[in-house]
Amino acid sequence: MERQKDAAKTNPLVTKYLLLYNGVQFLGWTCIVLVIVAHYWEHNNCAGLWKKEEYLVKFFQTLMVVEILHTALGLVNSSTWVSTSQISSRVFIVWGVIHSFARMHNSITIPLMLTSWSVTELIRYLYYFLNLLSISPFSIVWCRYTVFVGLYPLGFIGEMLTMIFALPYIRDSNKYSLTLPNMANISFSFYLFVIVLLIYCVVDFPRMYLHMLSQRKKVLAPLQKKVV
Repeated sequence: MERQKDAAKTNPLVTKYLLLYNGVQFLGWTCIVLVIVAHYWEHNNCAGLWKKEEYLVKFFQTLMVVEILHTALGLVNSSTWVSTSQISSRVFIVWGVIHSFARMHNSITIPLMLTSWSVTELIRYLYYFLNLLSISPFSIVWCRYTVFVGLYPLGFIGEMLTMIFALPYIRDSNKYSLTLPNMANISFSFYLFVIVLLIYCVVDFPRMYLHMLSQRKKVLAPLQKKVV
């Protein structure tokens, strides 16, 4: 996040904007975590969880699209491709799968996916917010670069299973597909598109995960030497 701090130093408006954005996202994902906890405090199953979380998840997950612009404009020190890949896949699952197919609303994959997303994002946005204020407690930095080690694979499994479980509904509904004949004279199978996306995500997962582990080592290794 050094480039984010540099941008903040040269432009106070950037500082205020990033503080506001990260602060809002932190509060949003904290609310999502609290709703999950409250739901399971009252119930012993996932039924109804999406209905409680739907608007919060849709808003805060879709809002993350602006982070692609942050990387493209150089406001944050992150790969535009990595940000685009991670954010677009989540937005697709929220809108293209769960929102579009009501029978997925009570899927057992949703708690796994939402818990992984929300805990990871809560920590990430708190880290970014504090970092902008030049506050970097080792505990927060450690959590930022360690919690994902377990939660990222769990979230990934939740995402993949969500798409897999939705495949029969996608196939039977023919939603978002184009069949011939039509005015454009083209055909498109949303069902096959999701299958191809699944294969791509599985193939790309090791590269993404190894990249994140590399970032973890780069950040934590110097700090751990200082602590020792």
